[in-house]
Amino acid sequence: MTCNDSGRNNSFCLCWTINSTSKHIPFQNQSKNKLINGLQLEQTQINSCQNQTESLTNEIHELQKTLNEFKNEKNESIQNKMDGGENDERQNLVRHITEEKDQYDQQNKRNR
Repeated sequence: MTCNDSGRNNSFCLCWTINSTSKHIPFQNQSKNKLINGLQLEQTQINSCQNQTESLTNEIHELQKTLNEFKNEKNESIQNKMDGGENDERQNLVRHITEEKDQYDQQNKRNR
């Protein structure tokens, strides 16, 4: 017999439907709460990962900045060595030319 059978036992069918539905509501609420808790946990993990990513990104930027500073120092050091080397070469050249000039002057004195 169903609820549509000539109007008989309509109250029984209505009660059965309400009782059946009310039995499912606590289960649905538990499932809903589990899903909400799961989503909250996932959101917490996502936030943690985002914070770690931001922290690592900042650290990478700091390391890149430090690396660039070291590269600049290295380039300055190389440039200073080159400049120093050029000065030494210039000084050696000037010294050599001066010595040749002195020798030339001495030869000229002898020849007179």
